[in-house]
Amino acid sequence: MTTDGQNTNASATQILFTASGGASANLQFPALTVRLDRSNYFLWRGTVRSALEAYELESFLVPGNAPPTTLPPTTNSIVREPNPAFPVWNSKDKLILLWV
Repeated sequence: MTTDGQNTNASATQILFTASGGASANLQFPALTVRLDRSNYFLWRGTVRSALEAYELESFLVPGNAPPTTLPPTTNSIVREPNPAFPVWNSKDKLILLWV
């Protein structure tokens, strides 16, 4: 139930992230119970920020936080492997965008 009396789906979105290197993260986002409208921005913002902080994803909201590079910093190696942190970061970023 939302604060304005509208019913919403109380389910959650569950996502499993797997990087090419084998690292994985399983996130389950709760359904937002507050729908953004012209009169409730501060309530909606507080709900979204609290949810992102609960999942330690608030860094996605900080201006100037750069994503990981697609390739790791140069090394002496001739072959550069893709940065395994980038696909996980990119997936989380897109999920947050869709979720909000």
